[in-house]
Amino acid sequence: MNEEYEKCFHEHITGSFHKTLKAAKAAVSVAGKYPQVYRCWRKDGMIVGEKVLWAYGEYCCSIRDADKYIAEKLKES
Repeated sequence: MNEEYEKCFHEHITGSFHKTLKAAKAAVSVAGKYPQVYRCWRKDGMIVGEKVLWAYGEYCCSIRDADKYIAEKLKES
């Protein structure tokens, strides 16, 4: 099931997508702004699931837990 989805990181302030968490966190270069990074699964360019990973300078969830959460939500739908 997971092979059909593109897994990436979505930075909400800039609206950009990145392959690594480090790149997503670095996308916000404006002083005083904290990145809001989500683990994102996309299919055919459309977001099918996402979970917050990093917000206000702190981790909210691990990548592994976010992937597990998204997979469970996709099974339910």
